[in-house]
Amino acid sequence: MSGRTAAGFIDLEAPLVDNVIHTARALGKRMEHMTVMIQYRERHQQAIEAVRATGARVRLFDDGDVTCAIAAAIESSGIDLFYGIGGAPEGVISAVAIQCLGGEMQARLLPATTFEHERCVGMGLSDPNRVLTLRDMVASDECIFAATGTTPGLLLNGITTESGLGAVTHSLLTNGQPNAVHFIRTVHSSREVG
Repeated sequence: MSGRTAAGFIDLEAPLVDNVIHTARALGKRMEHMTVMIQYRERHQQAIEAVRATGARVRLFDDGDVTCAIAAAIESSGIDLFYGIGGAPEGVISAVAIQCLGGEMQARLLPATTFEHERCVGMGLSDPNRVLTLRDMVASDECIFAATGTTPGLLLNGITTESGLGAVTHSLLTNGQPNAVHFIRTVHSSREVG
């Protein structure tokens, strides 16, 4: 996954290293200034080593696939590219946000059993193993993504309390039409209305 500036420069069929290099060129960055977000899992060890061999930085995370994926499409996050093997539901949620932000994402389903393969075919994917583009995952610009942080994270603060005010939440809202991202701070008054 990448942001708007690098959209059109990633290719899931190409080696990961090529994608890091192409993204760096698109962003006009030297390799040592690139940051690739990768989940800290044994299955990603080869990818981590390959990215580090390019001179790019790897930022590891434990949980929060969706937030970390979205970060690649928000310039101020410091994340230039996201790579990972994860769940399809998280991938679809991330795809909506990436679509709203004007970024790019490619994915491939990896059905592990005949049942999973047949289920994919039943949902309309004649070839479940093909590369899915962002438009395959989100076919319209008429989409919206909203998230509110419950614990502190990469993009959103968690729920806090402020003396005399009550609970404070931090949310992210974006939609497909204006391709804008809104960070919203909301105070939930502890006083009774009446």
